[in-house]
Amino acid sequence: MSKAWRFARPRDCRRWSASGRLLAVGALLLATGGCAYFNTFYHAKQAYARAVRAQEESRSEKLSPTAEKEYDKAIEKCMKVIVEHGGGWRAGIDDAKFLMGASYYGKKDYETAIKQFNDIILNFPDSDHVPDALFYTGLCYNKMRNYATAKRFFDRVLRDHPGFPRRDEIVLTTAEGMEADGDYERALVSYRRLVTEFRDSPKRDDALQRIAEINFDAGEYDSALAAYQDLAHNTRDDEIYFEAQLRAGACLVRLGRSDEAMGIYERILPAQPQGNEQGGRVWLAMAEAENRKAEHEEAIEHLALVSEHFNNRSLGLEADFRLGYTYEVYLKEYEAAREAYEEASRARGQSVFKEQAARRLKNLRNLEELEASSEESDTPEDARAEAALKMAEFSLIESNDPHQALVQYERVERDFPENPLAVRAAFARAWILYDELDSLDAASDALQSVIDRYPESPQAERSLSYLEGIPVAEARRADLRRKVFDAKRRAQAEADSLARIQAVTDSLEALRAAEQAAVSQARADSIASVQHARSRFPIAAEVVAKASLAQLHADSVRVAMHAQVDSLKRIARILADSLASQALAGEPAPIDSGAVPGGFNADSLAWARRMMGESGPPAASPVDSSHVKAAWAASPTLAAARAAAAAGRARADSLTIEAQREADRAKARVAVVVDSVLAVEAEQLAARADSVAAAARADSLARLEVEEAPVDSIDAAPGLPIEGDSVRVPPPPPDSSRLVAPPESP
Repeated sequence: MSKAWRFARPRDCRRWSASGRLLAVGALLLATGGCAYFNTFYHAKQAYARAVRAQEESRSEKLSPTAEKEYDKAIEKCMKVIVEHGGGWRAGIDDAKFLMGASYYGKKDYETAIKQFNDIILNFPDSDHVPDALFYTGLCYNKMRNYATAKRFFDRVLRDHPGFPRRDEIVLTTAEGMEADGDYERALVSYRRLVTEFRDSPKRDDALQRIAEINFDAGEYDSALAAYQDLAHNTRDDEIYFEAQLRAGACLVRLGRSDEAMGIYERILPAQPQGNEQGGRVWLAMAEAENRKAEHEEAIEHLALVSEHFNNRSLGLEADFRLGYTYEVYLKEYEAAREAYEEASRARGQSVFKEQAARRLKNLRNLEELEASSEESDTPEDARAEAALKMAEFSLIESNDPHQALVQYERVERDFPENPLAVRAAFARAWILYDELDSLDAASDALQSVIDRYPESPQAERSLSYLEGIPVAEARRADLRRKVFDAKRRAQAEADSLARIQAVTDSLEALRAAEQAAVSQARADSIASVQHARSRFPIAAEVVAKASLAQLHADSVRVAMHAQVDSLKRIARILADSLASQALAGEPAPIDSGAVPGGFNADSLAWARRMMGESGPPAASPVDSSHVKAAWAASPTLAAARAAAAAGRARADSLTIEAQREADRAKARVAVVVDSVLAVEAEQLAARADSVAAAARADSLARLEVEEAPVDSIDAAPGLPIEGDSVRVPPPPPDSSRLVAPPESP
């Protein structure tokens, strides 16, 4: 707050006392500090003003760099005022804090601004800035979209400070917050309050604009027209006046008063509309009014003017789109519409009209394809019916031509009466008559026809609901309800029957699946049981395998011994005969004298084997036996041969005895293994198998439901089951104490 500094001059300066001199010095210091304060704060206010001006000149909601820089300077100066000039002397601190809060608000740092304003409200309750601090706090919360809190601060300003000069701005901001929250009714009330209570307020134009726009968007064209006319009559701004008149004409067009709208447009049309944006906008509005009056050629002329004078600009792009729309919707000249849409879609830049032109151009191409599909005889009936239905929907939705849509829907009903799409077409036709054309009598007939022909369809129920708002004889209404009810009951009965049939089918399938699963599970259980029995009782299989191997080994040893004995006998016999023959012939025998007593050496055996050829032993020359005996007895050679033969016979006898002993040992080993292991274990397993064999065999047959051959050998079921296992148990062997017969003696 500002202070007036006054200093009293003493009457007699020469008679100043010491206290007077001290007061003078203090006053001088105070004056010097005050000047420094005001100088700093002045520069802060100047920086704030420059920031506000720079932001307004930027014409953007985004904070401009220049404005941000100046706001920072203002904040810095205010901090200097508070820190350097505020100690003990509180005058001016609230000014600096309020300017800091306003600067933070301009920087869009709303939370920091709220802290500064709250500091003023709490610590400086008597400051003149308290109402403004409350107001700006509400503005901060409003910018943060916390409209409820903002309204509380605004209400406090209006309640506690009835003379606050910015009350109209409070009402306007509160209404804008309600509108942003979607509460249009309360927003309209606040806007109308501003218009009524603050007739001289510059915010009144804003309130009227919002009232008109809300009503226009809601389709309340009468209320919107009144607001626009009030705005045009009272505003002093030429741009606002032009906009209000243009929008008032749009309301008149939508109210069916196109002639009055044309009068307004002619009054506000600039003298030189070529190149003037306002002139282009008026031409576009005049084309819309002329299309509504079915003066399409005049509308095309105005649109062509806009396209020519505003080429490659937003107005020219909009004119190209509206040209295409006029040709397509009003004149049904699709080729000309395609050209206009292509011109708009080729324009540079981005625009909603460019996107709309591209979409409608695509729809036109699809429409041509649909027409071709609906007329080709080789196309399936369902495809032709769908194409015809889509053409009708295109006429209704895209072309906004309900009359053409009625024709298309009737074509679907007529050409495809048995197709499911026929009921959709019939109901769509009834809806157009009811909602678009407001022809209640025709709509009633169409809705009743839908119920009579398609009582089981969902469209029949919807037709009943539409008929509630149309006068129909009660008897007829009851008859229609009964038809729909009976159709629904039949459909429900059919659905229940189908559901029961499906349930039975599902049950049979489930039973088959369960049966297959049971069989598969039984087989798996049997296999698992056999494998489990093998893993739990492996001793029987192992003993049998060992016994079999022992028996095979014994047999092989016995055969080998017999073969060796026979071979040695033959060798000895052949050797003896050969020695005798050579002795008689006078040849020396290749026998090592040292090896004769103990057996045959390697050379002797090799020689004997060579002598045993394919033809057997060599044939000796027939001699007289008496001579042989005499020579054998008399000759040392014969004595050696006799000794060798005797040794061979002894060796053969020794090998025979050894073979017999080996066979006996093998037989004994087999007997010991079998007697020590199988004698007890096999008896116990056989007893258990006898107790569960019958139950296990019956259980396995019941679960598997297949005929299986009985298991008669240990190879088919090498292991024995535990109690409760569903598996076939092989019968015990005739002699459970001997699974393998002892080997025969060699």
